[in-house]
Amino acid sequence: MFTAERALRAMSQVRVLIVGDLMLDRYVWGRATRLSPEAPVPVVEVMRESCVAGGAANVAVNAAAMGASVRLVGAIGQDLAGEALRQAIHRFEVGTDLLVSVPDRPTTEKTRVMAANQQLLRIDQEELSAVAGEVEEQVLRQVESALPHTDVVILSDYRKGLLVGTLPPRIIELAQRAGLPVVTDSKARHYAPFQGSVITPNRLEAERATGYEIQDAVSLVQAGGVLREQTGGALPVLITLGDEGIAFFEGERADGAPTVIPAISTSVYDVTGAGDTVVSTLALALAAGCSVRESAVLANYAAAVVVREAGTAVCTPEKLRAMIEESGEVWELYVSALQEGRS
Repeated sequence: MFTAERALRAMSQVRVLIVGDLMLDRYVWGRATRLSPEAPVPVVEVMRESCVAGGAANVAVNAAAMGASVRLVGAIGQDLAGEALRQAIHRFEVGTDLLVSVPDRPTTEKTRVMAANQQLLRIDQEELSAVAGEVEEQVLRQVESALPHTDVVILSDYRKGLLVGTLPPRIIELAQRAGLPVVTDSKARHYAPFQGSVITPNRLEAERATGYEIQDAVSLVQAGGVLREQTGGALPVLITLGDEGIAFFEGERADGAPTVIPAISTSVYDVTGAGDTVVSTLALALAAGCSVRESAVLANYAAAVVVREAGTAVCTPEKLRAMIEESGEVWELYVSALQEGRS
């Protein structure tokens, strides 16, 4: 019988390798009490600054916060943002020995100006061109060296120049040879390069990749069908639908319809990084032996945890347990549905 405690214990034993675009999320916190005399914009009096891991690095710290053993592969600049990112990653005891240092490429940095816990402005510093061929080969060698000590691979693709060209299929092929599952979270316009992995696009990403605007059950089935075609149809496709939950397509249902796991009803404060939490929780649960349905339920709860907090946040086992306890009868309904799904 499925229980949260059993799943959480198993997830804490998973060894995960995460490959993707690394970012530094910098927050400038202050208060805005007046408008600038120079333009109709607020003047923010800075009170403090903070830095947290973003992008694939946020996927890594989310997995580590759940107790998993995590190693991270990606390109990082030789700059102040890169050093701040290393420190943010180290706080969660994520292995950074596989990071590839690139001297002529800046670390992707996103600075958010916050006042009264509301985002007023975001400033992006990044390089979007594909990484050099030698960097790609370094990344591939790092991945290959880590696979013998890995249970699941996550590809986190923010279209910042790393997981492009032939690199994703080469990584997936290495993982398949090692008998390891791969879960992909990508902002790609087409998912064929990620064939052989479980993909987890959100609604907008699925719409862009398929050409279908997801407005109802029919368009959801159409989009899901295209995504399954793009990825070969052998592995599940999950589409996160925000406050409508998670839809997943698997097996050979005659009508092509997905199973939809309803979202957890909770206050939404900030959705920043929620997708990272979903993919990390999903991958850990799958690697721990949970079904797709069970994994989607846990990912739903983890997402509900992080959207309650301002800024990029992580879900821990303690927070997840508290959310389950708070939901009361809703969790029991989920468990009952899980049991029916197994019958």
